[in-house]
This record gives sequence, structure tokens and C-alpha cells, in this order.
Amino acid sequence: MPYFVLLFKVLIFCVIAIATRGTLPRYRFDQFTQLNWKHFIYIWIGFLIFNIFFTVFFL
Repeated sequence: MPYFVLLFKVLIFCVIAIATRGTLPRYRFDQFTQLNWKHFIYIWIGFLIFNIFFTVFFL
């Protein structure tokens, strides 16, 4: 029985991986770095501010 559960989990993971790879666009390295600096840097700064706020006020 545990082997069937493992097999089912692996099968689900494979289906998700194949579907994700097939539907999302493939970025070149220069496109990824441009996307990184234009959009993700704001998310990272917000997460950093959140972590500082959480550390100062709750720990």
C-alpha cells in the first residue's frame, strides 16, 4: 500500500511539472535578469521589510 501512495505522489508531481513546462514561456538568461530587476526586486524589498518588522515587533 505505501508503494501505491508514493507512485501516486510521483505521478501527480510529474503531471504538474510537464503541464507547467508546457504552458509557461521559456525565458533566455538576459530576459530573466531583466524581468528579475524590473519586477521581483520590489517583492524582495517588501519581503525584507516585512521580515524586519516581524523580527522587531514579535521576537
